[in-house]
Amino acid sequence: MFYQVMTESAMNQLSLFDIEAYLSRGMDYDDKGKHKKAIDEFNKALELNPNCAKAYNSRGLAYMHLKQYKKAVHDFRRAINLRSEYHKAHNNIAVCYYHMNELPRAIYFYSCALKLKPDYVKAYQGRGISYNEMGEYGKALNDFNKAIGLSPDNAELYYDCGNIFMAMKKYEKAIANYDIAISMKPDFIKAYNNRGVCYREMSLYHRAIADFTLTILKKEGHEAGYGNLGKCYEKMQQYKKAEICYQIAVYIEQSDVFMKDALYCVRQKIKDGQAISWKHIENCSGVLLCGEIYSKS
Repeated sequence: MFYQVMTESAMNQLSLFDIEAYLSRGMDYDDKGKHKKAIDEFNKALELNPNCAKAYNSRGLAYMHLKQYKKAVHDFRRAINLRSEYHKAHNNIAVCYYHMNELPRAIYFYSCALKLKPDYVKAYQGRGISYNEMGEYGKALNDFNKAIGLSPDNAELYYDCGNIFMAMKKYEKAIANYDIAISMKPDFIKAYNNRGVCYREMSLYHRAIADFTLTILKKEGHEAGYGNLGKCYEKMQQYKKAEICYQIAVYIEQSDVFMKDALYCVRQKIKDGQAISWKHIENCSGVLLCGEIYSKS
């Protein structure tokens, strides 16, 4: 009898070890972008323990990374049914609903996560972004103020806060937040790009051009950078420069209908004689930056 108890105990320990090994291996695969292999590992863990909330949450994340949001939500709900206080699973469901454009549901689950963990920065951030997209700017700013209070060194939070002010057309406040984000994270491409958009909306075109050029320098093949640069030159009536920028943007992302329309429109302006003469156009090398931009590996 004693031997049998010891054997069962050893088997249970071995089973627990196997589950943790599968989970660890699955999370490693997921981090490396091998999401299907990750799911296989989580399936093995669930075969050993069908009531493992962590395995359901982890598999849900892998499905979410594959953009299979309904399957992800199903797994996150299974995790919550097994462990009702699982704040991460509530947050993850919210992220799925956000990507499915079901913003009220996303906000509900972010709020659930915050009830379980009131200092959960990710939930404040996610809920704030959702409020922003719904046009509820006051609530969005309130969430980001709380998030920044909890994590004052998080550059992403200042970037998101800047996006809210930009949506409100309060460009100077938006720029102030992007400045902070960039000071914390000097390679923050999205912050440079959005700060450039603010400068462009304020008709500060040379500052905007500087920011869009930086986005291109910091990330080869940055379509938005070329597109935004083109818009600046178009507003400055430098249509040939705008045409070059739009051409590159279309080459980088050939399915972008808006860039194709922009390229067509600026070519019409040139054709109709609205463009300034070539002799008045400055050297365009600063726009093209480097020839290898066309090398797509």
